[in-house]
Amino acid sequence: MIKNKKNLLQHKQQACPKGLKTKSIQKIREEAEQKLGTTKQEIDGRLCNLRASQELDKQVQQKLGEIGIRDL
Repeated sequence: MIKNKKNLLQHKQQACPKGLKTKSIQKIREEAEQKLGTTKQEIDGRLCNLRASQELDKQVQQKLGEIGIRDL
């Protein structure tokens, strides 16, 4: 058991160079949200709205093409 702990410690030291601290993904996400001033839900909502508007634009262009009007 002690040998496994030593190997694990050596692996962690090799994986993370000295001077670097590891952070949890949650902590990094929280810091990014604070810097950006937006939350994941807000970003997801904006992406959903963007996809919906792109789909509507595509449908409008398709309908305009059907009736012979190009590039408004």
